[in-house]
Formats: sequence, structure tokens, C-alpha cells
Amino acid sequence: MRVRYYLILFLMLSGGCGYDKLEIDPGPNAGDRTLPNMRMADLRGYYRGEPLTLNRNIVVAGYVTATDRSGNFYRTFLLEDESGAVEIMAGLYDLHNIYHLNQRIVVRAEGLTLGCERGVLQLGLAASENSSYETDYFGHRLVMERYVYRDSIFCVSDPRVVPISELTEDLCGSLLKIENLVADEPGEYWGGGHSPDGTPLTGYRCFRDSAGDSIYVETSGYANFAGRLIPEDVLSLTGILLQGSREGKVCYMLKLRDEKDVESN
Repeated sequence: MRVRYYLILFLMLSGGCGYDKLEIDPGPNAGDRTLPNMRMADLRGYYRGEPLTLNRNIVVAGYVTATDRSGNFYRTFLLEDESGAVEIMAGLYDLHNIYHLNQRIVVRAEGLTLGCERGVLQLGLAASENSSYETDYFGHRLVMERYVYRDSIFCVSDPRVVPISELTEDLCGSLLKIENLVADEPGEYWGGGHSPDGTPLTGYRCFRDSAGDSIYVETSGYANFAGRLIPEDVLSLTGILLQGSREGKVCYMLKLRDEKDVESN
């Protein structure tokens, strides 16, 4: 009898990637908050090139793959499941203290607006009519917590290793690792320096693999590693994939989470 008691206690206290207890008071519909009924890839399938307000019960869940801790991401964070990713338009500061890296997050998307920016799927509030963006920030934690719920489980999200030649738009927003890269301008700063009035500028640094395929790394001037020098080594870079434009051409870009995402081969 005692053995059975301790076994039950152990199961209750044990955590893991299959544990679905949410850090909210259980309500009458707590179950559908916990279990997703749609994959990220299927959610992307709803997007048809213009913002869409979701009017059906859609629940997605994923693990936080990128936060604002280093300053390279601003007021948003990324969620990813095994099929794809979505950016949550929080509009809050110091998000990494609320939504932690590798934490499971559940989103009840009914009533939210689905949009896309630079190839990255987004969930947020509806943008105003005169806005140039497809979604708007939640802007307040109480508003956000009507839709976004923190789970008590954590799982480390290993980046998918993908060569430049196999990058596709469906991978935008996902955490990827690209290996065997050499910078066009080693020894330069990751950031773009400062404008004449002292404003930090975004840096765009080109990297190439052994086949000559290229990808840019985009670094906010406000990132805490923007003033660090790019190593001259052959590198593996991990970050969130997005689309951009350089020299008039659409290209893929990688956005690092912090300096630990840079590895020498």
C-alpha cells in the first residue's frame, strides 16, 4: 500500500514533455485550453495572403523558441511545434520573464487575427484600418492572457539543421541551424553601427556555404551582441528564419537569439 502511495505521488510530481497541467485556475473549459486541436502547419494553411480574423475554436500549442532577452527580438516571441511556427504579437516588454525559453504555451486563437510578416505567421489583435501591418499587438497582459496560457512543462527545442539550398517559406518563423558558413566580411560588427544622431542601426551580414549559396544575418542595433565582432572561423549559426530584401532581391535571413547561437566548426 505504501509503495502504491509513493508511486502515485511520484507521478503527480514528475514533469515532462507530456505533462499538460496549465498554470491557470482550472475553469469549466480547461481541457480544450490544454490540448491543441490544430498544428501550426494547418494554421498556416488558413492564411491566404491577407489578414484573417479566426471565427472558430482553434487551439494551438508550441514551445517558446525565441524571446526578447538579448534585445534582438522586440515585444514578440516565437512558438513552434513539430510542424511549424507562429509569432505571438505580445506588445509587452521583458517578455522573457513571463514566457520562458522552451516553455510550452497554449493559444486559443478564436477571435484573434492571423497575419504574416516577412514570411513569418503571426497571431495578434486586428490592426487598425490605416495600419500598414496585418496584425496589432495585444499591448496589455490582461488582454493577452484571455488567449495565451503558460504551461508548466518545458522541453528544449533543438534547431532543425537545414542547408541554404533547402530553405522554403514554410520554414519561416522556425528555429533553424545552418552549418559551415563563412562571413563575407569577418571582423565586422553584427550590428549596423549608429546613425549620425546616435540611433543604433540594424546590421545585415552575408554568409556563404561551401556551395556558394548565401544567407543574411539580421541583427538589431539594440541587441546586446550588436557591438561584437563576427568571427573569422567557419561557423554554424542558429536562429529564426525570415524573409527580407537586400540589393533589390528577396532573400532569406536568419535572426539569432543571442551570441550563443554562433558556433565555430
